[in-house]
Amino acid sequence: MAKNTTSGPNNVVTDVSGSYDVSEMDDVISIAANWAGGVLTLPGPLTGHLPNSGDEYTIADPQNVVATSGNHVTINGGGYKFLANGAMVTQVTLTTIVPSTYSGIAQTAIGFTFDGVQGVWIPSGSCAGAPAPG
Repeated sequence: MAKNTTSGPNNVVTDVSGSYDVSEMDDVISIAANWAGGVLTLPGPLTGHLPNSGDEYTIADPQNVVATSGNHVTINGGGYKFLANGAMVTQVTLTTIVPSTYSGIAQTAIGFTFDGVQGVWIPSGSCAGAPAPG
């Protein structure tokens, strides 16, 4: 589970059905079955929630809604960049969160850890999609 150095390990799962600014109280942002599409913005200067080095957030799509509904998710770095498709971007639009398997359990999630020294988000999992300008 994600652990946020800002406020300790909360293990809070926040269900979202549209655009949402991630706060320091969140750990897992779970895309709900009624996902309508939207932007998930990680903490940063644009949100007023500044991350500490080592803060982690997981964006999960446990029902594979992004791929099956056609309602894409855009992940925004909140003013910080991250690596997607071999380039540093401020946001990326995903048509799916690529499933991976851990101990035989399929997972559709992507994690982001903040590197305070470099001032970037480090994605874990697949961040393949269409990079947005910026």
